[in-house]
Amino acid sequence: MSGCTAPDDNFSITEGFGISADANVDNLRPGWSGTTVINVVNGHDKERTIVLSVRASWRPDKGYEALPEEYLSWFTIDTEPFDMARGEAREVIVSIDVPEDVDYAGKRAEVRIRATEVNQEGIVRIAAESKWYITTVK
Repeated sequence: MSGCTAPDDNFSITEGFGISADANVDNLRPGWSGTTVINVVNGHDKERTIVLSVRASWRPDKGYEALPEEYLSWFTIDTEPFDMARGEAREVIVSIDVPEDVDYAGKRAEVRIRATEVNQEGIVRIAAESKWYITTVK
């Protein structure tokens, strides 16, 4: 994806699950679109069913604002739950499509890509997130 950078996604975990690390998406402008791949990794402890979602950041880093809810629709990912075997890694495509008529210029925003285990038992639900830092053209 032009303007999108992410660190090396070759990572593994022994327990739990994870999602590839933070990414920067720079110089978004009306009409821009692109895709990138993220990695979801399941630990070696058990099989899991995972669902991915795009969320506004509830506490953005300094210098960034939470991407407003109405702009989360720019992001498209596989939101259907999928099963992962022990130790499995899966690539998932994230698409970004900025509408032509959007007026969100000169902004620095943060958005989260979240992986959640669907069939967790108990009151606490564990999720793994990656932060995406968005900058838009003035």
